Amino acid sequence: MATLDTKTIDEHIKRLQQLKSFMADPLTAQLVNELISSKNGHSSDDPVSPDDKPEVRKGDFVAKIGEVCEQFPDTQRFTVNDVIKAYEKRGYIFAARDKNVSTYSALKRLVGKSIKIASKGSGRNPTKYQRIQRFPREVTAVLRETA
Repeated sequence: MATLDTKTIDEHIKRLQQLKSFMADPLTAQLVNELISSKNGHSSDDPVSPDDKPEVRKGDFVAKIGEVCEQFPDTQRFTVNDVIKAYEKRGYIFAARDKNVSTYSALKRLVGKSIKIASKGSGRNPTKYQRIQRFPREVTAVLRETA
């Protein structure tokens, strides 16, 4: 049968008892709570309410991924990881749990509209995408089709 190391348990009990006696003073307890709840030693005076969150509409993420893809040169091929790096470099934050899956899904929606698959990936080789080169007339035709 395994033996318990009671020495570490006793040390934890001793420290918790010291913390309990330390926090018995209401002013000390309030100061500790302020320090714990603040960030970098500064408490925020106006907490953000749930109503102040920016409104997120359906398709915003795909539109932002499209904007990121437009920053690549016409002749450059890019992968999902390249798009993720460029997206984060622009200061955007992923809300999705898996950024690879969400970016891949957004790129799939953009294929044929603003990007094309330059080479299909398999195994360790990723799929490479490329911007579609369009003349100004074709751009307006594509925009009319999606509207």
